[in-house]
Amino acid sequence: MALTQDVRGAYANGAGTAMPALGISALFGVLLRNAWTILAVLAVFLALAAAFLLLNDRKFTAETKILLDPRDRKVLATDTAPTGTGSDTALVESQLAFVTSDAVLGGAIDRLKLVDNSEWVKESDLTTFMNSAAGEGMDRKAAARAVALEALRKSVSVRRSERTYVMEIRAQSRDAGTAVKIADALAQAYIAGQAEDLAARSRTVN
Repeated sequence: MALTQDVRGAYANGAGTAMPALGISALFGVLLRNAWTILAVLAVFLALAAAFLLLNDRKFTAETKILLDPRDRKVLATDTAPTGTGSDTALVESQLAFVTSDAVLGGAIDRLKLVDNSEWVKESDLTTFMNSAAGEGMDRKAAARAVALEALRKSVSVRRSERTYVMEIRAQSRDAGTAVKIADALAQAYIAGQAEDLAARSRTVN
């Protein structure tokens, strides 16, 4: 009990010692003495940031919009005319599916030579595919096209704007120009397909 009183009395009388406050010059000295440690930690963080950027490729998105005509068309002897809305939802969905079909995506691959682009045909993916059951018996060129087709399918989205007849085609790529070219190629393929369909109907009537 006496010891406790002595200790309290010592602090009360200012006999206890407190940690000295660091001045600016002292703090600067601490930083200088630990400069290499600080630089090493900073270098590690910069390396981690660089690795993150390399592993998470930035991608550009290009979008094009097309106005759909959901009406059925009746082919007459002299012209082609819309006849009514018909099964609106089913018709629109079929047109959306057409844009992401193998034929349309494959056409974009051939037109833009994506088979020769490492973004769309990675060597590791090509090797894996050729060693799989799906790639069995394929030559390298056909296998590369199949790999590019799958990569393109994952980078393209097609949807109908809510409560409208506008189709939105979006394409992603690490290169902004390539993204624009892909979206444009798919839109052109859709338009060409519609024109060909109408021409075929006209030939059938004639």
